[in-house]
Amino acid sequence: MKTCSKCGVEKELSEFDRDKSRSSGFDHRCKGCASEKNRKWRAENPEKVREKNRKWRAENPEKVREEQRKYYAENHEKMREQNRKWRAENPEKVREKNRKWRAENPEKVRELRRKYKAQQRELTAMGQVMDLQEYLEGA
Repeated sequence: MKTCSKCGVEKELSEFDRDKSRSSGFDHRCKGCASEKNRKWRAENPEKVREKNRKWRAENPEKVREEQRKYYAENHEKMREQNRKWRAENPEKVREKNRKWRAENPEKVRELRRKYKAQQRELTAMGQVMDLQEYLEGA
């Protein structure tokens, strides 16, 4: 048993973090009080927290990618819906982003157009292309 120096409550040792620098081998604050102190510090120092997070992400890109893949796998429908909603609410930003991409990637644009035209020729040859009116009427 140990008494927390912050809240003054006597608690089990499992309620304290280990701290090798202390003679007892445990922190002087319980986990709850330490957590509250850390939460308060993060709220008071958001720029330091952001900078520390930026630095960590720059030093650990593979871990960041793995977490992103994991999150996407678990939430892909939610993310697709959010993306759909954002695109509907920001059509001008979407158009500008697309214009910029096309200007920066002319070879990719040419390749995509070539594939699209080839696909349309193939469908036309097979007689599977309907004009828009037929498609809309469900023919």
